[in-house]
Amino acid sequence: MGHRRSVLAFATTVVMAAAVLMAPAEAQELAAAGGFFRAVWSVPPLPRSLTKIEGYIYNDSRLWVTDVRLRIVSLDRAGHAVGETSGWVFGDIPAGSRAYFAVPLTEPASTYGVTVISFDVVSDSGE
Repeated sequence: MGHRRSVLAFATTVVMAAAVLMAPAEAQELAAAGGFFRAVWSVPPLPRSLTKIEGYIYNDSRLWVTDVRLRIVSLDRAGHAVGETSGWVFGDIPAGSRAYFAVPLTEPASTYGVTVISFDVVSDSGE
């Protein structure tokens, strides 16, 4: 359980920086602190009631991870939070690989911040 706590503590420090987009439908690559996770995402053009953010989380670590939980913050043009939601990455993410996510949004925004808030380690390829 101590390993899980240390992994969760590390995960909370891994934040993917939000960048301001010209339009929410454009894809944006976000780099994580330390290069542990990266995200490439977009907001596809859908009716307002079906707005979602979708993309891939890239695992640049040597860890095989699962149960990756995301926090999505909706930001206005000034960078202020106007909404927040959470979601999951679909399936496991082996070391050096990626996995898909799609999270419904309550309101469209100018841009979004994507943060990995927790994950579980399946195995460590370095052990």
